[in-house]
Amino acid sequence: SSFCLARSPPRPAAPLLSSTPPQATGRPPGMAARLRAAGLRRPGSRRGSCVASVPGAAAPANAKLRVLLSSALVASVCWTTSARKLAAVSFNACSSSSGVVVQQPDSPPLRWSGAMNAFFDDYRVLEDINRFMDELQATFSDMLTIRSIGHSWEGWPIRVMEMAIVDTSADASGPSAVPLEDRPLVYLQSGIHAREWIAPSTTLFISRGILSAARGDDVANSEAARRLLSEFVLAVLPVVNPDGYAHTWEVNRMWRKTRSNRTFCTGLGAAQEPSGVDANRNWDYKWGETVSKSYFGELRDPCTDVYMGPSPMSEPEVRAVGSYLESRQNRSAAAHWRDQQGNVHPGPGYIAAFFDIHSYAQMLLPPWGYTPDMPVDADYGYQTNLTTALVGAYRAASGRDFQAGPNLLGADPGTAPDWAYGKLGIRASLTVELEGDYYADSGFCLPKEQIRSVGEEQFAGILALAGFLAEHGSVPSLHIGTLALEALGDTIATTAKPMQPTPTATEVAGSTVTTTTSSTSTHIVSVSATVANGAAGVHLLLVAPVLPLCWLSPGSGLPSG
Repeated sequence: SSFCLARSPPRPAAPLLSSTPPQATGRPPGMAARLRAAGLRRPGSRRGSCVASVPGAAAPANAKLRVLLSSALVASVCWTTSARKLAAVSFNACSSSSGVVVQQPDSPPLRWSGAMNAFFDDYRVLEDINRFMDELQATFSDMLTIRSIGHSWEGWPIRVMEMAIVDTSADASGPSAVPLEDRPLVYLQSGIHAREWIAPSTTLFISRGILSAARGDDVANSEAARRLLSEFVLAVLPVVNPDGYAHTWEVNRMWRKTRSNRTFCTGLGAAQEPSGVDANRNWDYKWGETVSKSYFGELRDPCTDVYMGPSPMSEPEVRAVGSYLESRQNRSAAAHWRDQQGNVHPGPGYIAAFFDIHSYAQMLLPPWGYTPDMPVDADYGYQTNLTTALVGAYRAASGRDFQAGPNLLGADPGTAPDWAYGKLGIRASLTVELEGDYYADSGFCLPKEQIRSVGEEQFAGILALAGFLAEHGSVPSLHIGTLALEALGDTIATTAKPMQPTPTATEVAGSTVTTTTSSTSTHIVSVSATVANGAAGVHLLLVAPVLPLCWLSPGSGLPSG
């Protein structure tokens, strides 16, 4: 989904709704002075463009109106104010109940009062989100721990809420007595794209709903919530991209990417700002791979909406999440075991689910994202059953219908769910595109009145996920990812042949070649050779750090590839 960049005047020294992080190190000196009202630019994104003002729309005082045509060709409004007006307002409100959202500079949303029930009355600035998380921890201290797993480019902590019921009694038994590091993990994240405000609001709503129900406040859902928190650890990261989220309040409501400043982009006039990176194209699985020549260029252009970054996992926000999850999955896979029938089982503490929550389209998108091809049959059937269960839960809760399937949108490489499934083998990996539907008038500016209904719908979906995992299993894939590679490593270790002297070029003539992949992603090529003088049984083991296609060059007698 594309956007238009609204150029705003410089921010005041002490803005009304300051979201300055505690370690602001990434924003270059003088950037505020360059963020002047330089009009509008289109940064080469794949869809949409900025055109003339909305017919019949009333322009705010001292503002220039422009229209953002989204991929659905429906209008919401990007605009810039004068420096005089911005001196009083340093945010971009997007909480109107109308379909076409116009910022109201004279009536900013109130800061959160601290009352838990009032938090979801409106969208909230980053500081209020952190306050709400702290209040949840204080209220549910027996079930909730907040962990900082890293820092953003500009210094904001990346904060994950870990929720679980822990039985610490002397005679504790059952799932709730299992240490948290040994329980399966259900992971939810949101806010990787900064402008999708409904996503963090939703994961926070889910978190409070689960905790309240587990405590007994919601009798109807108490048993399901307690089962979830007894058998799993529910980990929720509400804002993956805090720098970008703060930027949508302070400068540009339609900003999408991170705020890393390795490169700069020039708009109309002399205005420049950090290019940032699309954090959902930055993951180390099929990074940058596309068959589209035009998209190939856009992924590599720092000034497009989908810039994939200079290298996979280049963004500190992405690395923080990757390290948090990969270390847990690797530990589980390394402790895997086999039963008497030879079946492989993961060690404790594996990751059971990975949900990346976005807006908007009202879709469920399981792997793959990078290709229209489907995963292997066993996992594809599992993922189809999962999306079917979720669609039913959403419809029952809200009456809204979600489409589901891996190929509903164009192919995108380097996404988080593809990494979670392809690299870690998490079968229940999914992108959830929230309301509105693909042709909704509201676009990314979903009215604040829908925050609760969307939250209730997705809360029902997480309870349905817990039921699905209990019925269909939650262990990682044995076909792809960490556990599959570890299991394959077992097979290689038990069937390895003793090393022999390396044959000469003439000795390799007539060889046959087989390949396999080890647990360390190193490719092992076993060449069974018949020696020229008739001796047999010489084996050459070639080890390469990539996955090559090996064959015998005709006439040379040597393997190439």
